[in-house]
Amino acid sequence: MQYFTNGIISAAYIALVGVGVLLVYRASSYLPFTHGAIFAFSAYMTYFLAGILQVPVFLAVAFGGLAAASLGVLLETLGFGPLRERGGGALVLLIAAIGLYTVLVNILSLAFGDTARTLRFWTVEEGWRFFSARITTVQIITLTSSLICLLGTWAFIRRTRLGRCLKAVANDSELALIVGIEVGRIHLWAAGVGSALVGIAGILFAYDVDMTPSMGLRPLMTGVVAMLIGGGTLWGTMFGALLIGIVQQLGVIWVSARWQEAIVFVILLAFLIFRPQGFFGKRVKKATV
Repeated sequence: MQYFTNGIISAAYIALVGVGVLLVYRASSYLPFTHGAIFAFSAYMTYFLAGILQVPVFLAVAFGGLAAASLGVLLETLGFGPLRERGGGALVLLIAAIGLYTVLVNILSLAFGDTARTLRFWTVEEGWRFFSARITTVQIITLTSSLICLLGTWAFIRRTRLGRCLKAVANDSELALIVGIEVGRIHLWAAGVGSALVGIAGILFAYDVDMTPSMGLRPLMTGVVAMLIGGGTLWGTMFGALLIGIVQQLGVIWVSARWQEAIVFVILLAFLIFRPQGFFGKRVKKATV
């Protein structure tokens, strides 16, 4: 039961990162590798405010999420947007994202050092009993916050005009431009909302686990896998995160914990072979003449 509970908690982080990646990928058609750095950036901004400047935790967390969204918009405005306007394709944007990720991680390393830091400024206590498992207050907050953010993202996409415009750009950006949708503005919104989700995941992760400048790489790759096996849909990504989180933790029963990352890619390989369209994706029909 403890492994199962740990899997659900892990899925909360993975789902936030996966949906954040999904928003940018569907709108802009490139893999936002910079999200790995934004994951850590938001945590360190929260640490700087709450741990060094002694700002109240609630305000520090809110500013950390806002800082993540602002950084995502800034990178889109100064980096990916101009590259796209000059004809840069998905490969060019991916290479640029990897380069920016490296730069941002090194900036964090120069500013805060490479030693592990923590956002936990309180006495560690025994967690709450959940059947035969234990769950901490931070983990309960993580699950609640993740669920609220994911449901809020779903409502944003389904119930707002801006969200419907984002879906239109994801389906066909050229046609969306023809009918009057400001595609550049949608790219900025996707970058901002997606980065905010990843930033919140980074803050929650740092409150539960220690943080380092490079801590965002593994959550990023796991989130990408969740998006892929989810078929590029919101609910599919959430189910993919749940599957990965639970299988990763249950796998420790039979194999060493050091194989957890390998389990993720075994799941991906299995989906690519037996169900390449993912959970809720649809097979693309080929037209022949």
